[in-house]
Amino acid sequence: MPVDTTRVRREPRLSSRTLQTVKAPGTYRGLRMPPPRVNLPRLRLPLRTPRLLLRAYSLRDPPRIARWLSDREVSRTIPLWPQYDLADGTAFVRSARATLRSGDGYRLAIAIRGSGEYVGSCGLEIRSLRDRRAHIGYWVARPFWGQGIASEAASRLCQEAFRTLRLHRIETGVVRGNPASRAVLRRLGFRSEGWARENFRVDGEYRDCEMMGLLAREFRPYTPPPGPVVAAASDPPDPEPGTARPA
Repeated sequence: MPVDTTRVRREPRLSSRTLQTVKAPGTYRGLRMPPPRVNLPRLRLPLRTPRLLLRAYSLRDPPRIARWLSDREVSRTIPLWPQYDLADGTAFVRSARATLRSGDGYRLAIAIRGSGEYVGSCGLEIRSLRDRRAHIGYWVARPFWGQGIASEAASRLCQEAFRTLRLHRIETGVVRGNPASRAVLRRLGFRSEGWARENFRVDGEYRDCEMMGLLAREFRPYTPPPGPVVAAASDPPDPEPGTARPA
């Protein structure tokens, strides 16, 4: 049926005072509203587990980040540049430190307690303050696979997210072909919520991503195995220092 335009009401204009009273993010009568500033309690760092230390990134970390992520067995499971170099590691550390200062999230280095060796990353990004919702991500260097490090780090961060930050939901995605990461999430209580088709581009190929979510009441803390963390014999070569990539 055609629309009778003579009966269409004009939307009232919004004054500056009206705009100041709109607090929810999104749109209001066709106008985009800025999201509210994240204002959550701060986590007291570092976070400790029986074997690990989750700490803020430092400017000493980029060489080790580039070393581990130059290993394609690691980086093929996460959306990265085909070649990850020292400049990329430096940019990541600066971004992680800025995110921590702003309170918009926590990108933390995973280190071995005692030795302090950097072995990976675990991060939480606040996606919605109103809905108490965040996104989690992690990776572990290949010589330290198979020892429950990702489970231990992710469990500790989820615990603080629900207990201290009082979040209601944590979500993430797993690239198809990464069963180890999926097992980590299932161990903590995450549930599959469907697939996002061709959601990530890895090695020049679009790949599907399984979306997974965890509610606070479903969280199952992980108990790490006894004994110290031991690095495997395999160790990727040091990458050549590179130049910064264009934005």
